[in-house]
Amino acid sequence: MSDDQLIKFPGVPAKRANGNFWCYPNVLCLHWHELVGSEQKVLDCILRHTWGFNKSSDRISLTQLEHGVNKVHNGVGLSRKQIIRALRSLEQKGFITSVKSSMTNEYSLVTEVHQEQGTKVNQSSVLTSPATGVEMSQSGDKKIHTINNQSIEKTIEIIYRYYLEKIFPGTREVSKYRIPRLTDKSKQKIIDRLVDFPPGIIRHAIDNFSNDEWWMKTNSTKGLAWFFGSEDQIQQFVNLDASDDD
Repeated sequence: MSDDQLIKFPGVPAKRANGNFWCYPNVLCLHWHELVGSEQKVLDCILRHTWGFNKSSDRISLTQLEHGVNKVHNGVGLSRKQIIRALRSLEQKGFITSVKSSMTNEYSLVTEVHQEQGTKVNQSSVLTSPATGVEMSQSGDKKIHTINNQSIEKTIEIIYRYYLEKIFPGTREVSKYRIPRLTDKSKQKIIDRLVDFPPGIIRHAIDNFSNDEWWMKTNSTKGLAWFFGSEDQIQQFVNLDASDDD
C-alpha cells in the first residue's frame, strides 16, 4: 500500500467529555511490558466490551474480535488464528478467564481480590496496584487490609469524616438524624472506590464536588452510597477542575 492510500488516524477529541472516552485500569499500564502486540490488541478489545460498559465479563465471539462491532470498534486487525493464540496466552498469563460455550465464549477480566481462605490462586494471575496496595484476582470478593500501610478501617473513617466536613452537612446546621451514617453499604462503596483510586484522588474528588455550586446545590444531600456509587462518577468529580489546567 502506498503512502497516498494509507488511512490516517483522525486524532483524539481535543477535550475529554462524556461519550468520547472510557476508563482504562491503571494497573494494566504496569504490565504492558509483559504483552506482545497481538495480546495487547485483544486485551484492549475485551476491556472495551467489559470495562467500557461497566461490567467485568461479556460474551464475545471470534467474529467480533476479528471484524468488530457496529459503532463500537472495527476489530483488532488480526487473523482468527492470531486472535485464538492471543486469547490462550492472556489466560495463561492471568489477565482473563473464559467460559467455553458451543455458541459464544464468555471472557472475564481477572479483577477481584482472592479470598484468604479457599482455593489457592496462582500468583501469575494476581495483579497488584502500587497506588492502593490492592491485589486483584479472579475471586468474587474484594478485600483490602491496608492502604499505604494504614488500616482500611482508618482510611474509610478519614474519607467519611472528610466527606462530612466538605459536602454534607459541611458548615450547615442540621439535625443529627440527617447526618449521613457510615452504613455497611456505604463502607463497601468506599472500599470499591479505593480499589480504583488512591485516597488522595478521592479527597480531590470531594474537594472538586464541594467547590462546585451546581453539584452542591443539586446532589449534596444524596448520601455516601450515591457519591461513591461508581468509578466513573468519582472520575467525573476528579475532572471537574480540568478546565483550570487549560
